[in-house]
Amino acid sequence: MNSLNKLKLGPGKNRVAIKVKAGAKEATIYQQGDVLIVHVKELPIEGKANRAVIEALSDFLKIPKQKLSIKSGQTSRYKWIDIEG
Repeated sequence: MNSLNKLKLGPGKNRVAIKVKAGAKEATIYQQGDVLIVHVKELPIEGKANRAVIEALSDFLKIPKQKLSIKSGQTSRYKWIDIEG
């Protein structure tokens, strides 16, 4: 990945901008400009899509889900994800 829209929050902590497409036919992650685009199959009902986003990012970045959290955008397609470690 080239230049993601990433903020350094301190030692071992970053924040990344993502755009989510819920209800997609296929789960994929790719970079568009400086934003990660995350497609998940789950619909945005009762947090299912948000959980799928964390799961997909965990697999993509090869880090535990516990090190990822949605900082802002719980109900929006545009989110900031905090990454520890």
